[in-house]
Amino acid sequence: MLLSSCGGGENSPEEAVVPESQPLPTEEIPVENAPQVPNAKNNNSPPKDNLVVQGEPIQNAPADSAAPKITNKTTLEAGAYCYRTEAETIQAIAELLVEPTNDVSGTIEATITNDEAGYYTSYNQRIAGVLDTETLSVAVVTNIENDVQNSQETWTLNRNVFSNGRDMNLKRVSCEEIIALKANRKNNP
Repeated sequence: MLLSSCGGGENSPEEAVVPESQPLPTEEIPVENAPQVPNAKNNNSPPKDNLVVQGEPIQNAPADSAAPKITNKTTLEAGAYCYRTEAETIQAIAELLVEPTNDVSGTIEATITNDEAGYYTSYNQRIAGVLDTETLSVAVVTNIENDVQNSQETWTLNRNVFSNGRDMNLKRVSCEEIIALKANRKNNP
């Protein structure tokens, strides 16, 4: 009874009117307009550093087109980024997560050695802050030799470099490299 008031119940399911399905619209996209992953000069070549590029945006038009450029507050898109240095006196790795809100969090593990002075120490840091263009303002918690130190610091963070501008200058590496390095350390203490 209730079905008849809204048009139901008058026809049996076999007699029900089913709208004809319409084909989905299709559109061929010319190859020159296909999405491209941006790079320094050539959008179709892999990055020179041969790294898996994480968090990079997809560009819908060739770089030389008249399309307006989209600017973003951050030089890095959301994603995981890893950095490393292996200098004579310092070895360090950093694992960072950039959020869509430009919040950045992560860890740094470092070892400092100076054989001439007979000095050795290692420390780890937790960082959390906000990325504005390439400037990362962070709160840093450092654990070093049974001591905890808190500081506010400004770092440079971009696709290629993570640096405090003084003694810590790390270069971008694949996160798989960091995972392998940590696994090797764990297996060979």
